[in-house]
Amino acid sequence: MLHPARSQRTSLPISEAAVASKAAALADALNTFLYYFVADNEAARFQQKGNLEDVIIEAAKLGYMVLSQPSEWRFVHTPGSRGGDRVAVLCAGLVKVTHRDGTPYSTPKQVLAPTFARV
Repeated sequence: MLHPARSQRTSLPISEAAVASKAAALADALNTFLYYFVADNEAARFQQKGNLEDVIIEAAKLGYMVLSQPSEWRFVHTPGSRGGDRVAVLCAGLVKVTHRDGTPYSTPKQVLAPTFARV
């Protein structure tokens, strides 16, 4: 990750087996209340559980990728000044908090603004 040769920098290794088993366990736990939002048949439940596991695995891979960066990053979930409007976060924003060497920026650098929708 901090190797002087850029080509030798790699992200944190992810254990596919460990992530898959934990994703399955989390999907099972989430399905205890998501169960009601699926058609009442075996195929629909099986497909939902598979899709949920896939989303959880992709989120874990993103987490490993973000943690592997030499800089510190943060997700932004606040809409800023939107008055009294109620909003839902569609996509979190991303800010870079530190330089590659770990020294903090005086103000974080916005890389991606959060996306919102009025509720």
